[in-house]
Amino acid sequence: MRLLLIDATADTSSRDYFDGYAAALKRAGVEIYVYNANGRIGVAASWLDYCWQKGKRLGEDRPRPNALDTLYHAGIWSLEMALRLDPDWIVVVAGMYFSKLNMQLLRKASYPFSKMALMICDAPFDDNQIVNCLGLYDQIFVNEQASVPIYQQFNPEVTYLPACYDPERHHPAIEIPEDTPSHDVLFVGSAFRERVDLLSAVDWTGIDFALYGNWSGLGSRSKLRQYVRGGPVGNDQAAQLYRAAKVCLNLHRSRLSSPPVPLPPGMAKSLNPRAYELAACGAFTLSDRRDELPAVFGDLVPTFSTPKELEGLIRAYVPAEPLRRSVAARLPAAVAGHTYDARTATLLEVLGRAEPLAARAG
Repeated sequence: MRLLLIDATADTSSRDYFDGYAAALKRAGVEIYVYNANGRIGVAASWLDYCWQKGKRLGEDRPRPNALDTLYHAGIWSLEMALRLDPDWIVVVAGMYFSKLNMQLLRKASYPFSKMALMICDAPFDDNQIVNCLGLYDQIFVNEQASVPIYQQFNPEVTYLPACYDPERHHPAIEIPEDTPSHDVLFVGSAFRERVDLLSAVDWTGIDFALYGNWSGLGSRSKLRQYVRGGPVGNDQAAQLYRAAKVCLNLHRSRLSSPPVPLPPGMAKSLNPRAYELAACGAFTLSDRRDELPAVFGDLVPTFSTPKELEGLIRAYVPAEPLRRSVAARLPAAVAGHTYDARTATLLEVLGRAEPLAARAG
């Protein structure tokens, strides 16, 4: 099977998602080619702005290029690559950074030679911005089980493909470098509003609490600023921090990306990648509640709903080293079947038996 992967991810956890699947597809013997739409966005923006500025100096009256123009130009050469390679499948990974017009042109250019699939890794937070693209694809893969029935209203061929982890990075046997900081409580992630509100309401007195990731948006008076110990970290460094900490936090998102309003009840059931990565590292974890947690972990991951519950768990478990170690030792086995290779086997099985959109239409 020959695949053209369109890398339309952001430089966050979706980057790890793309890299994980690309590596697993290669291990499975799939011939893959990559079009890096993400990496072209900055170049496209600079080029369009240069052309606009030059035109302005020459007296041309044109509207300034916007974000949609940039995404279109970053993705346009995927058409050439698709026509040249004639792949079995064109797989767009994380469609938020690939314009709908590019998707439509790829559909026209590839028909009837190639089939198209979309892999969504940020559901349900971007669902309201992606549903109008679903009808273009022969297959849809989504990381949130609650999104499946919604997507099926626009395209019946939807497969739930849960989050997963890379066992080469995330496992408990890696020796922790001596210069890795060790903290009582650790969270690696971004400063979404719901997380800031939760963590700000906890009394951290006497606790070595550490935040890593993108927390640059914190207000100048935020009490959390004193706990920011580092900026965005790569997955390898994050795994080292996980293994060195006494207690790690897993906080799921609970708001839409745009507008940033709370998700409707029942719209977020699935685990995020961090849940699997922490467990694979053998890191003792406290998590906010998700429907999928008991099915994967049983009672191995204590949960909370309020700042008061979180603080109580922290003060109970930070000093309880024997109990933490006993629980943490059982976590890798709980996620043993949730790797990129296992998810890729499901992906290839679905792609291998899929009918093209034209055949389903009649």
